[in-house]
Amino acid sequence: MRYWAELYRAAGDEYGTSDRLAVNLLRDGWVGDSLEDVERTWWPHIRADHWFYFKQVPRWVAEREPFLQGVTQEEDFAFGRHRRDRLIVGSPDDCVASIRAFQEAVDPAYLIMSFRVASGPGHEEELRCIRRFGREVIPEFRTR
Repeated sequence: MRYWAELYRAAGDEYGTSDRLAVNLLRDGWVGDSLEDVERTWWPHIRADHWFYFKQVPRWVAEREPFLQGVTQEEDFAFGRHRRDRLIVGSPDDCVASIRAFQEAVDPAYLIMSFRVASGPGHEEELRCIRRFGREVIPEFRTR
């Protein structure tokens, strides 16, 4: 993401529009009790969704996405590799650490979170996740 943010900001400098630019970051995410919990309940849905986009609507640049190395089928999307530098997942502490890493790398003006896809998890589980994100993750970023 750092590469793309730097490229975008450099174009703003080149064309004299940098004062009107903002990097906004959209990430898939899920708050659970642990990474293992997230991998079990949420990851199968996201893996299938990301596989669709990988195969049908190429939107990733392989040489800029290390997690794509060796991916030839959906099962090759490994949670442990895919989540790094891509997802905001795990316990509240894991999510906070991921957000801080994105802040350091790209300094986004806004973070936009997507918590589920059409296949799931279910609506009630999503609501629990959103509430937990609001209670246990967002407060870590409020200015005091």
